[in-house]
Amino acid sequence: MSGFMQYLVHITRRFRTPFLVLIIVGVSIGVTGCTGIADSEQSIQRPLHLPMLASGATCPRMIEHKIFPSFGLALGDGPVYPVGDGPWKHGTFYFGDARADDGWYYLKVLWVGSPQYHGPILIRGHQIDGPNELRFSKGIGSSGDATLFFPTSSEGYSPGGWTSWPSYMRVTAPGCYAYQVDGTSFSEVIVFQALKAPTQFHWAR
Repeated sequence: MSGFMQYLVHITRRFRTPFLVLIIVGVSIGVTGCTGIADSEQSIQRPLHLPMLASGATCPRMIEHKIFPSFGLALGDGPVYPVGDGPWKHGTFYFGDARADDGWYYLKVLWVGSPQYHGPILIRGHQIDGPNELRFSKGIGSSGDATLFFPTSSEGYSPGGWTSWPSYMRVTAPGCYAYQVDGTSFSEVIVFQALKAPTQFHWAR
C-alpha cells in the first residue's frame, strides 16, 4: 500500500468517517483501473517494424477477403482485421469523398477479432513510402491519436464469438501505408494503399 493510501486509512480510523472510507475505495479503484489499462497497453507495445519503400515504388498492398459472413471484406491474416465493404477495393482505400477536418480525412474502419483471440489490441501505422502519419480515434469528435487501443471487452456488434471495435482512421495524403497490429500473442503488419479518389460510399458525414 502506498504512503498516501496508508495516510487515508490512518485518518479514517482516527475519525471513523464513512465518507473517507468512500474516498479510499474510490481512489483505490481509480488507481488500480488506470494502472491496469496502462500496463495492458504497455505490455503489447512492441517496436514498430513497418517496411520502407522508395517513393514511387509499387505498393505491396494486401487484397481484401471474406473472413465471416456477418462482416464486410477484411485485410490481413488475423487474428485481428480491419474491415470495410465501402473503402476497400483491391487493397486500396479511397478517401476522395470522405469528410475532411484541418486537412485530415475521416475514414471508418471496423476492427474485428476472431473467437480464438481475447486479449487487448494496439494499432499504429504510418506511410511507408513517404512522411505522412496515420491517426486513429473511436469517434469523429477528437483530432485523433497515433495509437488506437482496445481492451479485451467488445465495444460493438459481436456475432459468432467474434469481437468488433468501431473506429476512425485519418489520412492527409495519398500513398502506401501500413498498420501494425499488436496483441499478446502476435504482431502483424497490414499494407494498403490510400488514394484521393471518390467512391460511391460516403463515410463520416
